[in-house]
Amino acid sequence: MKALAAIFCLISCSHIATKRDTHDPLVGKEKLTLLMTSARLAELEPCGCDMAPTGGLVREHNKIQQWKKTIGGNFLGMAMGPSFYAEADEEKPYLKLKSMALAEGFRKNQLELLGLDALDFFLGTEVLSELQKKSGAQFISTNLMSVTLPFVKKYVEIEYGGFPLLVMAVSAVRTGKLLPKGVAIVEPKKAIEEVLKSLPSKERLVMVLSSMTPQENESLAKAIPQLRMVLGATQSTPFVTLGHGRTLIGSPSVKGRGILRMTLDPLTALGNFFTLDKANTEIFQKSFRAKRLAEIDADLKGKLKSSEKKELLAEKNKISQAMATADPDPMNRKNKIIYDAETVRLFEDLDQPTNELVPLIENYKKAVRDLSLQIDGAK
Repeated sequence: MKALAAIFCLISCSHIATKRDTHDPLVGKEKLTLLMTSARLAELEPCGCDMAPTGGLVREHNKIQQWKKTIGGNFLGMAMGPSFYAEADEEKPYLKLKSMALAEGFRKNQLELLGLDALDFFLGTEVLSELQKKSGAQFISTNLMSVTLPFVKKYVEIEYGGFPLLVMAVSAVRTGKLLPKGVAIVEPKKAIEEVLKSLPSKERLVMVLSSMTPQENESLAKAIPQLRMVLGATQSTPFVTLGHGRTLIGSPSVKGRGILRMTLDPLTALGNFFTLDKANTEIFQKSFRAKRLAEIDADLKGKLKSSEKKELLAEKNKISQAMATADPDPMNRKNKIIYDAETVRLFEDLDQPTNELVPLIENYKKAVRDLSLQIDGAK
């Protein structure tokens, strides 16, 4: 335990938050679009599905360019691991080639932040360091610790619209053979709380990239009130809000088959997350509840059995409580984080136009063929 504590101190004290320069485009009042993929598992190309293959770096690049033209504003590309690990029992020399190509693809698709899963250490810390340099992204791990990770940050803090955007990343707790040698893993809640305690107290938009399950992500969000966004894991509902919209849980597609896009309006306050669809729904609910309360009050003036009266009073109390916690002015954008979000699958219509990712993948395939010939010749 003492050794683990020493490692924790070494890593947590080894760097400070990364704050963007004042000339950086994210500093200002324009809207910000977050883009995220999760559990890439070293996939470079569309899946081998029999019907409608999806995914791939080429299509991802084209979709990002489409969004940049139609949405405008600032973009922040993110990914959560495992990125440099394959489900198939792929030999390390081949996985390294694939991972290096993926890292270069991350650079070309302008990935800025990459959260590490324990499985990302499968190729070793030296290779992981090379991958970080090749990708140009900042690698983040809040709950994975080792004395050999000077290139990994526990968190990154970015200034956006006058509010710091604090990004952390937590790996699922993997044990036994899945946990690489020399890497210690800390319970995610504990690791996040340690970071939050170490920072000066001020308003932040706190985001966690996660490779945990949907249930674990929701439990984490409920346990730490400061968390405003938890992004990661595939679930049936792509976006879930907790605490009347205070915390948003987002679900990217896996294996690079799709991208989560979340566009935030210019921030005026760090209030609850709100969509215009939700505003319209709340306006309808407000009208419906008021009408129903009037009906209940009219019914209570009539002759009723005690059981009927009790039932109406219970309904009235329930509606009154809902009205008390509802937003009094749903269309007022002040004190809200207005957002628009979707998870988009990457289909063949995005194969065009040809872009710089095409030769990258062709060069990777050639390198694989060359390596196979080299290995066969050595046998």
